[in-house]
Amino acid sequence: MVNPTSKNGYGVKNCLICFKDPPDDVLHETLKGYVARGLKPKEKLQNLCLDHKLDIHQSRLQELEQDLGVRTVRQNDTPAEELTQASIDKVNKDIGEKNSANYFKTQLQWQNIMVKRDEIHKVMHHFHPSGFDVQFPGGTKACIPRTALEAFGPFHQVSSDDHEKFGASALEMANVIPDCQSMGAVGHLFLYFIEEFDAIPLQNITHKGSEVGWIEAPQIALRELLAPQIDPETFPPYVAVKSTHNTVIKAIWHWF
Repeated sequence: MVNPTSKNGYGVKNCLICFKDPPDDVLHETLKGYVARGLKPKEKLQNLCLDHKLDIHQSRLQELEQDLGVRTVRQNDTPAEELTQASIDKVNKDIGEKNSANYFKTQLQWQNIMVKRDEIHKVMHHFHPSGFDVQFPGGTKACIPRTALEAFGPFHQVSSDDHEKFGASALEMANVIPDCQSMGAVGHLFLYFIEEFDAIPLQNITHKGSEVGWIEAPQIALRELLAPQIDPETFPPYVAVKSTHNTVIKAIWHWF
């Protein structure tokens, strides 16, 4: 059948045809970049035409990837144990369990680690099965366990959080917190607290925000200096928790 448009099924190519392949090292890096970007075969062919003026068929593309050792999900010489371990390491970093298998697959691709999405799904089901309930649209979120609060006395535990709520009141507080997102400003606030009460808490509890970074070091150093007899394993001087679990400081805001 006559082909009046002269199109071969791979889309319109606005490039000059080149019958000679680029150098192997250049072509290898190009094809590896295509794989990292998750391009499909037809997209690879179109990009080869634009990037290197190279007009080839899909069979030739597969030959080039195999000859140059370009790893793909289907052409992969990496041992299965290494691929599984790489998937486990990546999935374990997702503390909130909110990322999908496609996300992990893309992250691994950028490291030139080609893992099938189904294999990542198996890892997620085995090591973090609760993550699928978290990601399910309309699913019921797990309730925070409630328990009675206990204290040995004043300054057993001092909780800190929500420093941004002081931002609007900074002038009334004599500019105590000029920048509620600054580690230095919030750290100085903690030192003012110690100076005001002439005491340190047995344990300081904060959320995991970046602005509390300079609270931990002074608390640990002063506890070791002033109360070395207290076992830090039994009573850690500093504990960082999720903001939603820092219930003591959260409850205080209802008083204002």
